[in-house]
Amino acid sequence: MHGTHLFEVLDLTDCHLQQSIYPEYVSSQNLEGDFKLEIPVELGSPRSVIISEPIASTTSTPERKPTCQTLSLSTLPPLLIHLILPPAYPIHKPPQIVSIRATHVWLIETAPLQEALLELWQAGEPTLYNWVEYVRTGDFLEKMNLVSSNHADIIMCVTFITSLRAFAELYP
Repeated sequence: MHGTHLFEVLDLTDCHLQQSIYPEYVSSQNLEGDFKLEIPVELGSPRSVIISEPIASTTSTPERKPTCQTLSLSTLPPLLIHLILPPAYPIHKPPQIVSIRATHVWLIETAPLQEALLELWQAGEPTLYNWVEYVRTGDFLEKMNLVSSNHADIIMCVTFITSLRAFAELYP
């Protein structure tokens, strides 16, 4: 019984710490440990974001050439992360990631991000703050090979241009 109580205290401490530091990023939470985060990717200074449409969208009309556009952005659309904190978190188990998706569909492949987040977890250590910082600061972009190897200030996205163009108009 004492061990279970310790898990609950650590779990609540991590959740409360998260809500006190980044209350605007917690979109919902319930008592069962179900957590939904909405985390914007803040790049600091404006960076060039090269957007190209997925190849599949251009193959349906072979005469159409892939479209590419460059935007200057200091923020990327938020990532929505749905996770569950299991009863043995953080001592023995990491948070369970239910889903990750990007608003404005700018990040199509999320499995590498999920792997990277799970690699950050260390047994016995609360991890929500580290996860939020990893996403918020854009540190994950390099791990996902979205940062140009030649120019660190260039980010490459494969998405539908209208999605990020609409975002850029909302957040110039």
